[in-house]
Amino acid sequence: MFSAQFFKVLNDVWSNKTRTLLIVLSIAAGLTAVGTVISARILLSEGIDQSYGSVNYANGSLTTAQAFDKDFVRSFYNVAGVAETDARRTLSARALNPKNKYSSIFIFSLLDYKDNRVNKVASIDGKWPPDRHQILIDRASLSLLDAQVGETIRIETASGDWRSLEIVGTVNELSQPPATLLGAAYSYVDEETLEWLGAPSGFNQLYFTVKPGVTSTVEKKKILESVVAKAENAGYTVVTSVVIEEVPINSIIQTLLYILSAIGILSLFLSIFLIINTISAMVTQQTRQIGIMKAVGARAIQILWMYLFVVIFFGLLALVVSIPLSTVGAALLSQYLGGSFNFKIAGNPIQTISIVIQIAIALLVPTLASLVPLINGLRISATQALSSAGTNQTNYGSNPIDRLLSGANVWFTRYTLVRPWILAVRNMFRQKVRLGLTLITLVACSISNLT
Repeated sequence: MFSAQFFKVLNDVWSNKTRTLLIVLSIAAGLTAVGTVISARILLSEGIDQSYGSVNYANGSLTTAQAFDKDFVRSFYNVAGVAETDARRTLSARALNPKNKYSSIFIFSLLDYKDNRVNKVASIDGKWPPDRHQILIDRASLSLLDAQVGETIRIETASGDWRSLEIVGTVNELSQPPATLLGAAYSYVDEETLEWLGAPSGFNQLYFTVKPGVTSTVEKKKILESVVAKAENAGYTVVTSVVIEEVPINSIIQTLLYILSAIGILSLFLSIFLIINTISAMVTQQTRQIGIMKAVGARAIQILWMYLFVVIFFGLLALVVSIPLSTVGAALLSQYLGGSFNFKIAGNPIQTISIVIQIAIALLVPTLASLVPLINGLRISATQALSSAGTNQTNYGSNPIDRLLSGANVWFTRYTLVRPWILAVRNMFRQKVRLGLTLITLVACSISNLT
């Protein structure tokens, strides 16, 4: 059998549907944002680990001023700590597509297409490897070139000549920054074709991975120093050398997720201010009801729990909205970011940890936020609540600012039609704490929109 308190809670939730809908949607917006970011972070991390684990991502690299051959690359296996090595040469040029549109393009020549060991390039569609005067295009770069497989693009050489190459397939290389971020396409040709396009013969970029037992940055730097020393002892001038600590896109994705997390937390704080305002207004409106309950023997703690159940019910309703929305949002967000950064997402968007965190936030945060207005409102005695004084606790006009806003001391208000406006302003300042919370909510919402 349901108690009277249950029907009181149900009546408070149902009697003002607009208020209930506003609070539920406000809480749900914050929960959805937080849940989406948490699930998307997990999905993206798993996607990065799975995708980059298959490409044997380089731990270090160096660039030389002089070109070297395959035998020199394989000789680095003798360096302690080196697991795999590979090499390539890069040419930066300008491309002209069949629609006469110019684009910047990076053209790579790999050491061995059939035995690509470090920073592996995966064939997606079409021919592999390319033959002479043929070119492979990174799948994310096709949109930049505005070209398709089977079409012919023209490459401008350093001498100003133009060379025509047929696009015979698409590839995917995760070790390069996304082409869409750089605004330049990635492409792949054989060594002879790169020389035909104006690049010197041979290779000048060396990549290596370290053995599984090497994990610290200090150890990797020592191995890099050994690799550089070997190259210099062989007569090569090392232009650049670097230890690669992490996947290049990882920091970019984490930054985006931190921004989204901040927006989600801000949305959650907006709902907190709305809850405080709403509960304050509810307690003020139900002052006489509180007085009646106290007069018939209800204790303050019983009334407090009754109103807390209202807030908890708001949180439960918000969960019904936020959990499915955050699941769908995480799937869409991770797929979008994964596609933008050229790697696949294969994880399950339903993440238990995300749901648990949403439940904890939905039950705890609104409850804690409502405690202050509830405790302050329930301090009133039954006599005060039932008297006329109990319904007018603001004591308006007790300080200079209130007396100024009342218009009583401003002479022209007696002879003009501004008194209705002053009355409106006075009512706005009647509940100063509520006014402050409302202004904070509006300002925070504006900042969120600008962000």
